[in-house]
Parts: sequence; structure tokens; C-alpha cells
Amino acid sequence: MKKTFIISILCLLTLSVSAQQYPLHTNYMFNALMYNPGLTGSSADPMARISMRKQWVGIDGSPFTGFASYDQQFGSGPLAAGGYILSDVLGYLNRTGASGLLSYRMDFGEGRTLGLGLSAGVYRIFLDGRYNAQTVNDITLINAEKGKWLPDISLGIYYHTPKWFAGLSMPQAFRSKADFSKQGIENVYRLEKTWTGFAGVNLPLNEVFVLQPMLVGRFTRPAVFQMDASAKLSMHQKYWVMASYRLKDAASLSAGAWVNDNMEIAYGYDLTVSGLASYTSGSHEVMLAYRFGDCKDRDGDGVCDKDDACPDEPGPVDNDGCPVILSKKDIDDDGIPDDEDLCPNTAGLFENQGCPVLSLEQQQTIDFAVKNLEFKFDKDVIEDTSKPYLDKLAELMIEEKDWKLKVSGHTDSEGSEEYNIKLSRSRAYAVRNYLMKKGVPKDRILVEFFGEYVPLTDNNSEEGRQRNRRVEMIFVFE
Repeated sequence: MKKTFIISILCLLTLSVSAQQYPLHTNYMFNALMYNPGLTGSSADPMARISMRKQWVGIDGSPFTGFASYDQQFGSGPLAAGGYILSDVLGYLNRTGASGLLSYRMDFGEGRTLGLGLSAGVYRIFLDGRYNAQTVNDITLINAEKGKWLPDISLGIYYHTPKWFAGLSMPQAFRSKADFSKQGIENVYRLEKTWTGFAGVNLPLNEVFVLQPMLVGRFTRPAVFQMDASAKLSMHQKYWVMASYRLKDAASLSAGAWVNDNMEIAYGYDLTVSGLASYTSGSHEVMLAYRFGDCKDRDGDGVCDKDDACPDEPGPVDNDGCPVILSKKDIDDDGIPDDEDLCPNTAGLFENQGCPVLSLEQQQTIDFAVKNLEFKFDKDVIEDTSKPYLDKLAELMIEEKDWKLKVSGHTDSEGSEEYNIKLSRSRAYAVRNYLMKKGVPKDRILVEFFGEYVPLTDNNSEEGRQRNRRVEMIFVFE
């Protein structure tokens, strides 16, 4: 086969930079050390991981990736280290090598940690010689079979809290290149920077299940962007299933389990949805993790007893192995659950069972408005002397947007029952209408009227009848 054939192979493989140069995995977090060295030492115990992935089964020369890693913390100090080996085969092109890992971890307390990581290694890029070439003395072919050793470094940062986590990394920061020709052909193969970022949240559903949605994004020169969205459901941090979607590429389903205190196994399947869907039955990935050290786990929640704040009660790892106390509904956001709050729609104080406590000034505002409220004789017209006190009450109601006001009209027993009901009603509504004109919303003023039926005292004296002729106002906290 002529020289142009092998050059076309190399050029074709070079074009894969714009599609997939750095290996892909179904389960990003399982293989995260390959992408982000900031996660080195993120597990409390030394961890070893192995994964194998066959992509696009049914297509000759489709990618196959093998990955193995080990990492651990150094005692209680801030440093963690490890390494990994990688073998990635794409068509005739092979990439094999190893990297060392180092991270500096900062602990901010309450489960918040920040990891700054670096990986450095070397990789051999070569053709495996499975083709039939007519020109065996071709210098390009000879150089490609011998391969090239390329240095590489990756940088990464990882931040973790019990509720959320995120990371950003730059694999292949050197942009090393391999030129297999001595005839002026350059940049035949280059390790392009692959910016990779991810973010996720931990959402405890109850004491058993935790949902973990996550997004992963990758950007590779010249202008290729990939996005994965996934949702992982864990049971007792021991069994899990995960569904994910890679934009314009594949839909995936994975499942895994800790078969004992130290070993985890998992499997993932990708259903191709791109233009290759007609030529492949999908992609397969198998994963194995082993946790070193003595990990007794009495409650079976996947958190070692030595790291479990509640070793006899199952709970998620992000809650230190303790059961999750689900936050109860709190509509008014006053820190008191609605089922314990006497005023669930109005923010209040714990010592008052969730209801507001009036200040002296607030109490005087409503007291003075009631005490000084007068009407023209036998009418529903409010006296001018009463209006300044109602104005101040209106200002308070506008300021306290969660409060409501109940206005109740009453009369003495003089006159007919029908007349007294009508008068108590019209006077109560006169107060409501005045406050509304001052800016208090209609739906925050409740009106009642009772005529002569709810006296404060008997109506046998003028003093008693005067006390019974009234419009009461009280704040209502719902």
C-alpha cells in the first residue's frame, strides 16, 4: 500500500481530535482521576479502580479503553497521591502510558473540602501494524510503528460539600505532538487540551435513597463541545442505578453495587443515538473498585464504622453515615416546621410557637386606632379625629406584608335587630374601605359584623351601651 494510504490513516485519526481524542466513559465519577487529579485522595480509604470500555460494538476499529488507578491520602495531612495506567486503542492507533497523581487537600470543616491536583506522565503513540502495506520501507510507516513518547500533564480542582460538588480540569495541558514523518509533514498527532467541568448535587429523598443529578461538560480545540447529563439513585450508599444522556451521542444506563465492605462492581451500557446508530449495537463498560483497609460496616450503609458518625443507623456518606432528617415544610421560612407552627403563613418566633410578637410600638398602633375610632352619630362616617390613627395602622399593615387585619362591627341593643346588623356591617366596611384607600390590599382585611349579639357588657345603662357600640380590630397571623 502506498505512503498516501498510511498518511490518510494518520490524518483521519488526527481528525478525531474534533470528535473524541480523550477517552469517554459512561460513568464519569468512577473514572474521574483520569480527567481531574483534584479528586486524588477524595475517598477516606486507599482506593483501586479498574474499568474497561468497548465503544460502538460492531464497527471495526472502534475505540477500546482500559484504565486502572490507585490513590490514597497520607495520614491526616493535606497531601494525597496515586497514579493510573491507560491504554486507548482507536483503529490502528494506540495510546498507552501512565501518570502519577498528586493533590493538596484543604479541609474547611462541616464536610467542605477543596482539592488542587496535578498529574504528570508519558504516553506512547504508535500504529499496531495490523494493516497490509505494499511499501514496507516507507519512513512514515516505520516511524509510526516505532511510535513516539509524549509527555503530558493535567491540572484539576475539586470542591466538595455534603450538599453539592464541582470540579474543573485541563487534561493534556502540554499539547504534545507526534510527527511521524521526516518529509515536512507536521502536527500529524497532537494531544489537545480538553477542558472538563462537572457539577452535581446530593438530594436525600429519605433515609434510604439519595438522588444525585450531575452535569459534565468538555471542550476541545478547535471548537468541539460535549455535554453529559445524568441522575444517579443510591440505596443505602450500597446499590445504585444511573441514567445519563450525552448530547447528540448516546443515552446510557448503569448499575453498581458494593458486594462486600471492600469491593464494588458496576456495568454501563450506551445506546448510540448519533449517525452511527445504524452501524453499532452500542457501547459496554465494566468497572471494579476495591477499598483497602479495615472497613467494618455494621449498618450496611457503605460508610466504614471508623468513619461513620452513626455506625448502627444507615445513612448516606455525605451525612457522615447518619440518617437524613428531611427538612419539613416551612412556608413562611421562619425556621419552624409548618406542622409545629401556629402561624405557618406568617414568619414568627420559636418562643411564640411560630407567630409574630408585637413590639410595643406595633401594639400601641392598633390599640390607639381602636380606642380613638369614632363615627358620626348613627352613621358609618368616620370622624376626622380618628383618621390619623388609622393612617398609622395602614402604614404598619403595608410594612408587614404577611399580616392580616380582622375588623368586627358591633352595636348596642337600641333599635331593631335588622337595623343594628346593618349599622355594624356598614361601620366595619367603612374602616376597611378607608384602609384600602391608604394602600392596604383588600384580601388582607377580614370583615365581621354582629349587630347587638356580642356585647361586652349589658345594655341597661348608657355607659354599658356606649361600650357595646364599637368596631374592634385585631391582627391575624395565619
